[in-house]
Amino acid sequence: MTHCGVWLRRSPVGALDTVKATLLGSLLFLDRNDLIREWHLAGGRSATAAALLAAAPAAGSRRNGLGTSQQQQQAATSGVMAITDPHPALQLLLSVDVSAVMAVLSEATFGWDAVETDLRAAAGKPAEQLESVLVATQVVVNAVVALLEAGRFQECHTSSQNSSSTSTGMHSSGATVALEYVIHLLAAGRVTVKPSFVLVLLQHIVNQAASTALDAVKAILQQQFVDIINVVGINLPGSSPEQQQQSPGGHSQQHQAGATPYDPAALSVQQAQQALQLASNAGFLLAAAAIHHAQEHYAAALQQYITLANKQLTQEQEQPQLQQPPSQHVDLLFSYIDKFLSSNDNSSSNSKAQTSRRAFLKAVLQQTVPLVRLNPAAAAALLLKHMSEQQVPVLLSLQQQPQLQFDFLKMSMRQAQALQSAQRAAAAAALGLGTQLTAATASSHQSSAAGGSAADAVTSATAAAAAERLLERSEVADMFVKLLAQFEPQGVLPFLQSHHNYNITAAIQACAAHGVSDGEAFLHERLGDVDAALQLHLNTLTAANVKLQAALAAGQLPLLQLQDTTLQKLGQLQVAADSSNTYYSSSSSSVGSMQADGGAGIQWGLGPLLDKLRAAQAEHQTATDSACAA
Repeated sequence: MTHCGVWLRRSPVGALDTVKATLLGSLLFLDRNDLIREWHLAGGRSATAAALLAAAPAAGSRRNGLGTSQQQQQAATSGVMAITDPHPALQLLLSVDVSAVMAVLSEATFGWDAVETDLRAAAGKPAEQLESVLVATQVVVNAVVALLEAGRFQECHTSSQNSSSTSTGMHSSGATVALEYVIHLLAAGRVTVKPSFVLVLLQHIVNQAASTALDAVKAILQQQFVDIINVVGINLPGSSPEQQQQSPGGHSQQHQAGATPYDPAALSVQQAQQALQLASNAGFLLAAAAIHHAQEHYAAALQQYITLANKQLTQEQEQPQLQQPPSQHVDLLFSYIDKFLSSNDNSSSNSKAQTSRRAFLKAVLQQTVPLVRLNPAAAAALLLKHMSEQQVPVLLSLQQQPQLQFDFLKMSMRQAQALQSAQRAAAAAALGLGTQLTAATASSHQSSAAGGSAADAVTSATAAAAAERLLERSEVADMFVKLLAQFEPQGVLPFLQSHHNYNITAAIQACAAHGVSDGEAFLHERLGDVDAALQLHLNTLTAANVKLQAALAAGQLPLLQLQDTTLQKLGQLQVAADSSNTYYSSSSSSVGSMQADGGAGIQWGLGPLLDKLRAAQAEHQTATDSACAA
């Protein structure tokens, strides 16, 4: 069999096609009588086998076999007793070695577009009329499926079996090879099988997954399951075979009534439930999501993706030593959402696509909290690209979870600013070419130059416009200032300095509530209240000085290792503090009570401490020198 495969590869193209057509035609379309006739003509041992085969019952019954025990033994030795229709020649080859036969069939049909009529003609069995003409690969698969369903692989052996091993039914080793052959072709979309047999294939995949402990193998098996569901499809509720009946006018009832189309090659609703149960039994969350999606149960599909993503994140936290792509399933979740919305955008005139999009968007919005929790940046990008009008409602829905609200808003603001910057850069680049283009047109030009489509440019321009509207909304800016003050106080001042569409009074209250003195001082300066701003600065400096003294006194700093430059800086700080105190005392009349201790002002206390530091450092140096001299 191996030599046959090598010979096929090395044959001239024309001869190869002729040989393959003759070989496959003979294997697939010769019946039992044809085989008997061919063996009679061959003479010798073939004629003896033909006589035995002709004497055997047409059904190949083991109980009602040849009349005498000697004839039965001869038949068993010849291997002809079980050779019956359909496809007796193929059965004979499979009885020798299933793996080798399947390998040759797979190689012979790969990339070959011969059709059924060619095979029948090559085998001398032309068909007068066919309802449909199948390609060679589909004809082979139909034959294999027919033999599987008839249980003809019970006595077939693989190259790893000896002739004395026994196995039965769909679970034999030969059947396993045949099932995997069909699974591979079906998952690749090269063939079709009837829906009832699809469940047999899915059951085999689940059985294989249960028999292995390797996650990589399970992942491959699950992907096969998903691919088969995507290729086969699922009929939606409300569709039925009866809807395919033709009306007197030649139109199907489903089109007249606007019903859901029925596909006889797809799984029924009941079969889909069986497939879903198989996926659940195997722990195939992605496969379950594919089934839910095919049924347009988008909320359930999203829940499967979210469960899988949470499971991976939990595993990463509990077992950080595992070498696996970080957050792979989180990325898969957002890719699934983006892919669907991108393929069903608002520009589509298909009412069915628009209905599906609205249902999908509703399901996504119901899952905003877990989406933000999994990846705030991806969630913000998703909303900005596909549903920018929902950004503020989503923000408000997160009010009970301020940390998530902050993470989402921060990423939304960051991406909005990035889009604005990109738009300005694109517009500037276009103007630099001497072309009067708008920012949106410039973005389209930039996208096209990078290989992007016009649709991508429109999406980018739309997102940029949405980003600009987000940044201009005062309630969003006020919300951001409040959340910054609570979770990222060092970011308050830069935001206040670069934006102006926030409520200053509300911002001052937020800064005061969370002790963001630099931001609060800046806001007072904007209001012209210099005294209040200066008071805040001095309070900050005083607090820093107290902390420094406490740290030095507690030995929390390596005092003896301080360099002279460090001491000089501390001395400069003392001078600056004294100068600020003098200015403050002379310029502010609102805090005269602070001078009630004789005009001494704020006592910083750094001078004596610096003297002690210098003395300690000198003493340490003297001790070191003495030790070295000794």
